[in-house]
Amino acid sequence: MAAPSRYWPYSGGTVLEQRPASETRPDGTPSRALLHATSRRRFLAGIGGAAFAAGFLAACGDERDTAPAATTAEPGTTIDTTTSTTAEASSPTTGFTFTDGRGVTVTLDRKPERIVAYAAPAAALWHLGVTPVGIFAGSPLSESANLADIDVTGIDTVGSVYGEIDLEKLVALEPDLVVTACSPRQGDLLWGFADLQVQEQVESVAPIVAINGIEDPTEVISQFEALATAMGADIEGPEYAAASQRFDTAVADLEDATAAKPGLTAVAVTSYDRQLYFAKPAAFPALRQMGTWGLTVVEPAGGDDFWETVSLEEANKYLADLILYDTQPVLDLEDLSNIGTWQSLPAVQSGQIVPWDKLENWSYAAYAADIEAITQGVKAADPDLVA
Repeated sequence: MAAPSRYWPYSGGTVLEQRPASETRPDGTPSRALLHATSRRRFLAGIGGAAFAAGFLAACGDERDTAPAATTAEPGTTIDTTTSTTAEASSPTTGFTFTDGRGVTVTLDRKPERIVAYAAPAAALWHLGVTPVGIFAGSPLSESANLADIDVTGIDTVGSVYGEIDLEKLVALEPDLVVTACSPRQGDLLWGFADLQVQEQVESVAPIVAINGIEDPTEVISQFEALATAMGADIEGPEYAAASQRFDTAVADLEDATAAKPGLTAVAVTSYDRQLYFAKPAAFPALRQMGTWGLTVVEPAGGDDFWETVSLEEANKYLADLILYDTQPVLDLEDLSNIGTWQSLPAVQSGQIVPWDKLENWSYAAYAADIEAITQGVKAADPDLVA
């Protein structure tokens, strides 16, 4: 199998080779088609630590106006599609202005109502009360990892293979705005598009807003809040307040749990092509931010900017008290049960493995769930398994 070659959307590095469309994410790693096949209970069954698993389970449990014409702009410039220079057209109650993660400002003479979005931004907007009319993803919407916790009923698919857009469907939806994400280190190419030609074709249909996806998740969430507010969404409702409070509580609990076990270490791992990939925490926004809340994740010494890749026989290269194992690996924990080096790991022998979701967690609800899962692992773990 070829060496890793596709660009990672977070920061412009290289990642795992592209898999068939129904199984891929933007970074080329397996999609939630595999995550669905590996349920939480199956994950826990693979841990082998019955008491640890039981404790974890208990804890986690119309008519419209014509769409504005689209124009293109270089980063740092302005896309202005207003058709009126009156105060009403540019007022906060009727117009729309937003500067995205590229520094591009999009201005419309009315608030966008028909939104088409890439999967991860679509989920973020959905949690803020904005339901897209269309979504493009790296898999069918029902299998998209990023869309697993939202209702996609009635939302049209404008792409189900990463990078490919059905332009006829896109045009038919008459979007006011397309929303995706970007990484400054990836250059001009935005997430969800195979190349700049596809991106330009989309931008000829509707202007594009791209949120910087490699900031800390809380900053990304803040940017989506600003975008949704500019669209006219009300994010002050009780449900959203409850999600925000849940997140605050989750962070406080993680800080307390890590403070109680200052020597505890963790390692984040995924698998592909009978190899293990040790994640470099600085390259993964959630891991990086959880580090500021006290979670110590082992930093691999080799590899590229994102991963150090080793054979299964080298599974014991980096020891830690707690293993954060990818929720969407090619090799699940059952597959690793006959790998001697894996089984020899102190964390494996003690059942100290928790699910790690490396997806974009751009809502308070999703991020809180990720933090809660890891916090339960920290609370239940013996922090002295490895020196």
